[in-house]
Amino acid sequence: MHDEPKHVKSLDGNTPPSDIFKPYRMGVELFSDMDEIFRRARQMAAGERRTVNFVASGPLTEAGEHPPNMVAGQRAVAIVTPGRLIMLDPCPEPNTVPEEKIDPMGRLLSPDPPLTITAISHTRIEALTTDMNKAIPFRDFLNAWAYAGHNVVVFEGHPSAFESGIRDSDVLLIDSGMTPFVQFNCVEVAYRVMHESGRIFIHDRETSTLSLVSKSASLSNSCPEADYAELLQRFLMRGSHSSIEITAGERLPDLAELLPDPEGVITRVFPMGRDKVDPELVINILLSKAGWRWYTPFKTTGVISAPVLSKNGRQGTWKFRLTLGKSAKGRKQLVIER
Repeated sequence: MHDEPKHVKSLDGNTPPSDIFKPYRMGVELFSDMDEIFRRARQMAAGERRTVNFVASGPLTEAGEHPPNMVAGQRAVAIVTPGRLIMLDPCPEPNTVPEEKIDPMGRLLSPDPPLTITAISHTRIEALTTDMNKAIPFRDFLNAWAYAGHNVVVFEGHPSAFESGIRDSDVLLIDSGMTPFVQFNCVEVAYRVMHESGRIFIHDRETSTLSLVSKSASLSNSCPEADYAELLQRFLMRGSHSSIEITAGERLPDLAELLPDPEGVITRVFPMGRDKVDPELVINILLSKAGWRWYTPFKTTGVISAPVLSKNGRQGTWKFRLTLGKSAKGRKQLVIER
């Protein structure tokens, strides 16, 4: 029998925006055993006979053998809210959805064997209860996977719960709207605590596509230049700008300018400042990714490709075109275009 998690403290976030569907850094509640909270969320998602709610002021409570309005065997997506309530988004009742409607999701993630899936998305209570499809833009993905037999849990990705939320997962799906608000080394940490064969996808809110994040893309605090190069690709893929320019010996561009809501991103990612990151090393990292080698001294253009899965399960790629030249002062200069 597990001890009941006890409330420890409240952790502040940013001021909630007036648009309830706009992602932001949410304040959360911290409990003494975050692993236990997510363990029970997994139980509820699987349709087991236990309903629990965690509240900041006291222990969990139980309410009946089945969640309200659900039948025996019915599965659900469990949503762990910032306040650590466990909400359920029920799937259709068992054996009520035609196979042809399930097949597209099966092409993305086969139901055999069942997987443990974790999603990071916008879980503001007001947004969830007003329009869950707008709050969680890939809700249909999650609900279909849960119906097919996968175990699906959603939370906001706060560092105080990050490892507990994704521990032993097979798949992590990150909402692109939440990427500025998860811990910077989230990829590195995720691959450490997920199953060895685990996969991480980022869902693009604008295009409704999934991009696969490889293990080699794990961000390491020991190499800020590699971190910058990785973030540049992620932000350029989803930002409002179509290109960015890096010049050796000059200050690196502020990646926050690529985001529609950049508050505090680069300060949080590079607390030592962009001046401590070597632009020429960033250029060389990107050139290497695009195929430049010592034996190609006259190469001026190249392409970096990143895998993407569309909603129908087809694989595609994001491409970044790199053009190497010199600035007006004769310094090495790289233009990256999506």
